[in-house]
Amino acid sequence: MTSLRRATHHFRAAATLGARRPAYAAGLRAAVATMVPVIAGSSLPGEAATWMSLAGFNGALNDRGGSYRTRALTMGILTATTAIAVGLGALAHGHLAAAVALTFVVSIACALARVWGSPGAGIGGAVLCSYLIALAVPPDGMSEAVQRGLFVIAGGAWAMLIALVLWPLRPYRPVRVAVAACYRAVADYASDLATRTQRGESHDAWELLAPTVAVRSAIEQARTVLASTRLGRPGETERGERLLVLHEAAEQMFVHLIALGDTVESVETGQRDAAAGVVLAATLGDLALTARRTADAIEASAARSTSRSGGAGRACAPRQPARCARESTSTTNTLPDCSTGCPSTPTSLLKPRSR
Repeated sequence: MTSLRRATHHFRAAATLGARRPAYAAGLRAAVATMVPVIAGSSLPGEAATWMSLAGFNGALNDRGGSYRTRALTMGILTATTAIAVGLGALAHGHLAAAVALTFVVSIACALARVWGSPGAGIGGAVLCSYLIALAVPPDGMSEAVQRGLFVIAGGAWAMLIALVLWPLRPYRPVRVAVAACYRAVADYASDLATRTQRGESHDAWELLAPTVAVRSAIEQARTVLASTRLGRPGETERGERLLVLHEAAEQMFVHLIALGDTVESVETGQRDAAAGVVLAATLGDLALTARRTADAIEASAARSTSRSGGAGRACAPRQPARCARESTSTTNTLPDCSTGCPSTPTSLLKPRSR
C-alpha cells in the first residue's frame, strides 16, 4: 500500500501543470516559422515544403531564451545536425542492415546530447525525429538526399531569422522582474537600517516588521516564478542558472542584514561607538544603492546600457548582473558569520572602556 501511495504521489507530481498563462506569442511565432516555409516551398521542386517547415518548426521549439549568442549557437547546431541526419536517413532508406546500424548510432548520439542540458535535450529529440521521418520517406536518389539537407538548412535559417531578428522572445522576463523586486526590497530594508543606525533608533524586529514582510514576500514570489519557469524543462539554461544564483544571493544578503540588526540591537545604546555607527550607516547606504542598481541591471534588456560609475554602488552593464550581486554581497563580508553563531557583543560597536 505504501508503494502504491508513493507511486501515485510521483505520478501526480509529474502530471502537475504550472499555474502559468499559455505562451500565445511563442505559439503564434512557431506557426509563422512553420507555415511560411510551407507556402514558399510549394513552388519549389521535390518535397521542399515538408523539410523546410519541419526545420522551421524544430527551430521555433528549441528557442529557449538566453543570450543571442547562445540562442544562435543552439539553433545553428540544430540546423546543421538535422540536415546531416536527414541526408543520412534518406541514404539509408531501403537498406535494412545499414538502417538498423545507423539508427542505433544516431539514437545513442541524440541521447548523449542531453548532457548539454535543456538545449541538448531539445536538439537530440528534434534530430532523432527528423532522421526517422527521412528514413521512412523514400528518396528518388542521391540528389534528393542532398536537396533534403539543403531544404532543412533553409528552414532552419528562417527560424533563426525570426527568433534572433524579426520576433525575439524573452521567456525569462517574468523571472528577471521578480528577482529584481527582491533586490529592491532588500535595498529598502538596508536603507531603513541605515536611517535607524544614523539616528540611533531601535533595530528591534517588531519595528522592522513591515520591511521584513516585504522582503520575504518578494523572495517567495521570485521563488514561485522560478519554479514555474523551470517546471517541465528537461534541463537548465545559463540564463536560468544565473537568475537562480542572483535570487539566492538576495536571500543571503537579507539574512545577513537581519543578523546585523539583531546584533546592533543587542548592544546597549550607551555602549555604542558613534564613529562606528556612522561607518555602519554609510556601508548600509552603499549596499542599498548597489542593490537598487543591481535590480536595474537585472531588468534591463541586452540592448540598453547602464554603464554609469561611481563609488561602491556603481552601476553595472545589463549583461553582468551577477557581478553586481558579488559586489553587493561583498559589502556584507564585514558582518559576523552567523552560520556558527553570532557574537553576543560586537566589540567594534563598543566604546573603549577606561581603566
